[in-house]
Amino acid sequence: MNNKKLKNIKVPEGVIWILDNAFMNCYNLESIQLPEEMYQIRNGAFLNCYNLKSIQLLKGLIDIPYEVFEDCVNLRSIQLSEGVIVIEEYAFKGCVNLESIQLPEGVTSIEENAFEGCVKLESIYLPESLEDIGENVFYGCYNLEIIMTREQKNKWDDRAYWEQKSTEPYPDSLESFLFGNNSNCRITIR
Repeated sequence: MNNKKLKNIKVPEGVIWILDNAFMNCYNLESIQLPEEMYQIRNGAFLNCYNLKSIQLLKGLIDIPYEVFEDCVNLRSIQLSEGVIVIEEYAFKGCVNLESIQLPEGVTSIEENAFEGCVKLESIYLPESLEDIGENVFYGCYNLEIIMTREQKNKWDDRAYWEQKSTEPYPDSLESFLFGNNSNCRITIR
């Protein structure tokens, strides 16, 4: 779209998906209201919407696609709907002001670099349903605490898991697999 003057938008009822890059580079877009029956948002739909501050993703969405909110630097919070299963690569990369996100029970996969560079994100609770997590998911999240179950830690704290998901050189710990070399990040077992 590349509409640099667009500030607010209400997507009308009856629209069930937003196409690839639909609002990409709408630099001044601050808010968007989605219809209740939204089923799909495609790759990069809000890429580079620098002034987007918050969004509530409604029921019906099952995945958060590739680069959908990448570089939405003023995005502070996001509420994911209960039906979300997958958070794809780079979905929230570069959301430097993202302070909170709640991952609902039912999320089974978070792909590579999904939250890379979310420097203000301080803690995230990984739902028990989470089965698969990609490399560098939280790279550049300098003060992040990840809260996970003992079972998740045991599964992912296995070199065979990293070698399957990583490129060489392989990380030397679960922390370096998830965070890269961010020394202030930590894992807490619940």
